[in-house]
Amino acid sequence: MNGKGDKLRQGDNNSYNDNWDRICGKKGDDIDTSDVEPFHIKNARELKMQDLEFEARRKQEQRDKFEAMLEDMKDDEG
Repeated sequence: MNGKGDKLRQGDNNSYNDNWDRICGKKGDDIDTSDVEPFHIKNARELKMQDLEFEARRKQEQRDKFEAMLEDMKDDEG
């Protein structure tokens, strides 16, 4: 029993094979995944840099407060 699409179309199959790139598009260049940095690593590095900057600012503020306290103590004695 034959269905609707069972018969082969009359045509030139070679021209279809020859025009494969034009019909389906050319395959693009492959991306070398070793050159691409994953998002989670890039994001983790940025967050770590922000954390280090925050810690440096916090430590500097603590040093400034400590120096101000020492100066106040010297002024009270003198």
